Amino acid sequence: MNEIPFPEALRAQVLERLGKDPPPPPRSGARFGPLAVALGLQLAFGLGSLRGNFWLLDRRAILGVSLSLGLLAFATLSVVLTPGRLGLGATVGWLRLLGVLAAPLYALCTLLWPLGTFDKEVAAWGCMIGSGVLGVTVVAGLTFALRRAVPSAIVARAALIGATGGAWAGFAMHLHCPACDRSHILFGHVVPIVPLTLGSAIVLPRWLRP
Repeated sequence: MNEIPFPEALRAQVLERLGKDPPPPPRSGARFGPLAVALGLQLAFGLGSLRGNFWLLDRRAILGVSLSLGLLAFATLSVVLTPGRLGLGATVGWLRLLGVLAAPLYALCTLLWPLGTFDKEVAAWGCMIGSGVLGVTVVAGLTFALRRAVPSAIVARAALIGATGGAWAGFAMHLHCPACDRSHILFGHVVPIVPLTLGSAIVLPRWLRP
């Protein structure tokens, strides 16, 4: 790939094509208020209704999975919000990579690392709906924070917004739901990440484009 000899000049050209004024900065407190509320909701739901068998499961397994899912949630959030070297956001490669891998990485952490057993059956559809609702709140908060402020890689950023919502919702549901069987985790916790990602890629670009 050819190097960009004058990145500031390139940035100025991009901003000029977008209009006389640059996109509104996505770092103001007013923009990030709804997002902070949405993320706080995930943590309050997960920790406030912590699964009853949390400390009854294998200690290393439950802490390892929880830490892995928390890192995944924060990684997607940091990439979707990073301003990038030129102020145009993360590169399209990183956006696409995390957008595509969010669901498989969640599945890898939860399905290949057995936590134990739970003697009561938990309906997967309840967690599927809960994950969808929680994920949509994060998607809405991120969309509000980045509205009219994404000048490049708009579809990829939109998809990662959906994946971020799914990752945070999955983290909250992991903390809340006591189910350990793989079929429940797959359909109730992993699957909702996919429609959130695809739906966001389709619906959100019009709200993100300057």
